[in-house]
Formats: sequence, structure tokens, C-alpha cells
Amino acid sequence: MDGKKFQVQETKDMLVRALLTLLQSQDFTAISVKDIIEVSQTSRRTFYRHFRNKSDLLDYYFQQLTEEYFAMELEMLEKYDNREAFLHLFRFWYGKRQELRGIIRSKLFSPFIFAWNVHGPAVIERFFGEDQMDGNLFRIHFLIGGFSNSIWSWLQQEEPEPPEVITDYFLSIACYFIGDDKDQTGGQEGLSEEKS
Repeated sequence: MDGKKFQVQETKDMLVRALLTLLQSQDFTAISVKDIIEVSQTSRRTFYRHFRNKSDLLDYYFQQLTEEYFAMELEMLEKYDNREAFLHLFRFWYGKRQELRGIIRSKLFSPFIFAWNVHGPAVIERFFGEDQMDGNLFRIHFLIGGFSNSIWSWLQQEEPEPPEVITDYFLSIACYFIGDDKDQTGGQEGLSEEKS
């Protein structure tokens, strides 16, 4: 990345951090561009050089978070067993809990989860053979919706349960709805077994 691109990225990230800081104590609707400028110690001109308004800044944050999440999902798919894969996933969200709490409190988590839902089946289909996807598609979408709401409920708590607890809970639910009564917590059994 050349110097100019790096500076642009730094400025955008500074504005995002300011927005996330403000969201810890204020609702999104109460935050103004002026507030963001003051917290980020930038100028009005700088803000509008990069973003049309505060919603545009929020969209940029969602885009960055989505890209980071999908990069993490690629790592998840390389894990040996289902528990390790989902634990990796829940650790990602747990690490984001502070910044997301303000998003959730302002009821802004849904737009991000919607973007994730659009791409979710493409990731989950790797757990199934191609001939099994049609029959499992409704259950997969059901799981994605359940997962989204679980993340929402989990991270809005003051002291969320550790990722290990949520992983085991989620796998037991996934096992039930996918119709697999095998042990989901180790080896290559369970969801990954559907590949064969």
C-alpha cells in the first residue's frame, strides 16, 4: 500500500473508531457528524472527502467487518473438526463484543447480519455434498437465522458466556435441526461427515 492509500485508510479507520466510541454511550440516531469529527480530531472537510454522511461511515464499517469475517471463515473451514471450527468462529465474535455492543444497542446489528446471511449458504454448503444442498437449504437458512439471533442475544449481555460454552450449545442445536444424532464435538464426525 502506497503512502497516500495508507493515509486514506488511516483516516477512515480513525473515523470508524470515533463512531464506535460514540456508540458505546449514545444511540446512533443521536450521533452527529460534528460529534464524530470532534472525537476523531479531524475536520468536516476530511469527513466529507471520504463519506457522504454517518450512515455511509457505518456502511463502510460493516463492509470492513464483513471482509474480516469472511477471511476468518476461510480459516474456520480448515479446522480439523466441527467444534474447533465453530469455536474459531465464536472467538472471532467474542473478540468484537465491545464494539458490537454499541451496534446492537442502537439496533444496527441487523443490517450487518443481513449481509452475512446473503453469503452464509455458500460457506455452509462445504459441509454438505452438492446433491444434499437442495434438501438441506431450508434447514441451513433456519440455522443462519438462529445463529444471527444467537450472536445478537449473546453479545448484548454485560458478561457474555465464554466462546467454549456457546460453541457446545450451538452445536447441540445444529445437530438437532440437521438431523444428525452423532457427537458433534470431535473428530470428523457430524456435520463434516456429510461431505462423503
